[in-house]
Amino acid sequence: MNTDELMSDPAQPFPSSSQEQSSQKASAELNSKKFREEYDIAKSRLADQKFDITKYADPLLPRGPSSTTTQKFTPEVERRLQELVADIKGSI
Repeated sequence: MNTDELMSDPAQPFPSSSQEQSSQKASAELNSKKFREEYDIAKSRLADQKFDITKYADPLLPRGPSSTTTQKFTPEVERRLQELVADIKGSI
């Protein structure tokens, strides 16, 4: 005798008839003309009609330095800091 045939998978119980009826009723309500009209109205209010996804870079790709960020050091300051580091390394 095979126990797999006797026992159902506990993670996926058999749906009861009331669950099947409620899911059929819910899907029928979602396919109604009134629901679709209300959905389209809500979507038109929430969605930005001028939004264009192609204007934005992929957020997961690495980015280069931005032109809008300010540089912390000018070339003169950078040169002076390198001289100080060289002086400190030379004195050690």
